[in-house]
Order: sequence, then structure tokens, then C-alpha cells
Amino acid sequence: MAGTRLFRDEVYGPLRFVFQADHRLYKRLGIYDFPQKDWRTRMANAIMTPLLRIPRFRQGFKTQINPMMIRPYQKLLKD
Repeated sequence: MAGTRLFRDEVYGPLRFVFQADHRLYKRLGIYDFPQKDWRTRMANAIMTPLLRIPRFRQGFKTQINPMMIRPYQKLLKD
């Protein structure tokens, strides 16, 4: 249950543009039961969602997402 809520919160917030299919499903099923007032996240989602519909942009995003997620942990991974 806690894992579901954590994933739900992330899909609703900062990862919505990455998990668009999950967002549509959660919205349709009424899984979102809380307000969202984080304006930065809402603006980022509003900008990134349409950009990811552009095939060339989406391809570039896909090639960079893994290195960007690993970047904060590079020092730990090297040791």
C-alpha cells in the first residue's frame, strides 16, 4: 500500500511527464485523492509533456535519462 502511494505521488508530481500512461490511468480510475500545489512541478509537467510528444526530442530525452539519473551516484558507484 505504501509503495503504491509513493509511486502515485511521484506520478502525479515530478515524474508525470515520464509516466504519462500511468498518469492517465490513475486519473481515470480516480486514484488521485489529494490536491497538488507545487507550482514548479506543475509548470515543468506542462512544458515537458508536449515536448515529449515530438519524436526527435523524445529520442534525445531517452538517451540522456539514464546517465542523468545515475549522475548523483557516480562517485559512490566508482568506489
